[in-house]
Amino acid sequence: MTFDAANVRITRAGTSFTVSGDNPWTGAIVTLQRAGERYVEPALASLEASLEEGLPLELALTAATSSSRGERWDMQALYPSPGILVLNDASEATPSTTIAALKTLAELALDGSRSIAVLGEVDVDDPTEWREEHDRIGRIVVRLNISKLVVVGDGARHIHNAAGLEGSWDGESVLVGTAEEAYDLLGVDLRDGDVVLVKSSASAGLGSLGDRLGGADSW
Repeated sequence: MTFDAANVRITRAGTSFTVSGDNPWTGAIVTLQRAGERYVEPALASLEASLEEGLPLELALTAATSSSRGERWDMQALYPSPGILVLNDASEATPSTTIAALKTLAELALDGSRSIAVLGEVDVDDPTEWREEHDRIGRIVVRLNISKLVVVGDGARHIHNAAGLEGSWDGESVLVGTAEEAYDLLGVDLRDGDVVLVKSSASAGLGSLGDRLGGADSW
C-alpha cells in the first residue's frame, strides 16, 4: 500500500492535494491550513496511520488537516488587512527550510502579487559553510524573482550582498540592523495584495517582527 500526493496546490488559504497511489482512498482531496509542500508528507503519513487504525475517510481527513496546523511561527498565516498575507516562519531556519519557504512565497506571488522576503541569519551545521549557505540563499531570492528582500542583522548580511551581485533582477534588497528598523521600513510600505515571508533562526528573534507585521503585536 502506498500513499502519494498529486495535483499539489499552494494558495493563500493553505495547501491542497489529491491522494494517489495504491490505497483505498485514492482520489480523496486533502485541504491543509498551512502553505507549503513540507506539510504534504506529514498529512500522507497521518492518512496511512488512520487507515491502519480502521478510521473512516472523513475522520482521517480531519486528522490529516489537524496535523498541518503547526505551531506558532511555523508558516503561521497572519492577515493585518484583508488583502495582505504575512507568513511568520521564524521558529527555525536552516538553508533547506529557508529555500523551501522562499519557493512557497514565490508560488503564492504567481498571480502578480508583490512578494517580500524578510530574512535573518540561518542555522548552518558546518561553520565553514556559513558564508556559502547565506550567499546561496541570496542568489535564490533573485532566481525566484522575489520582489523585495529585507535582510535583518549583520549575521545575515551575505544574503543581501549575494542578492546584489547575482545579476539582472527587478527586485530590491535592503540590509537593516534590527527588527525594529525592518518594521519601520515595512510597516508603512505594505499594500493590498502583498505576500510577506518572515524567516529566520529562533536566535535571530524575528518571530515578534512577524507578529507585528501581521497585526498580532507581541512587542
